[in-house]
Amino acid sequence: MAILQRLDVCEMEPQTEADRSRQRVVDVEPTQNPSEDGAIVRQVKRGFTWHGQVLRPAGVVVKSFPEPPLSQGGSNPED
Repeated sequence: MAILQRLDVCEMEPQTEADRSRQRVVDVEPTQNPSEDGAIVRQVKRGFTWHGQVLRPAGVVVKSFPEPPLSQGGSNPED
């Protein structure tokens, strides 16, 4: 870390919401609470930036609320 700091490489601060431009989702945990959808559970890999550019995105585990299934019983206008 000392060498990286001398080269102006900074470790990213942990966040509470996933940011796909700075983080990579490596795993998903289901949730029954829709307000928790996309919330970060934990960081499993540190991310780094250099002069504002992402060198390595952080690896994170996020919560995901399941989408309701699309109904298959709808009418088809082409029939």
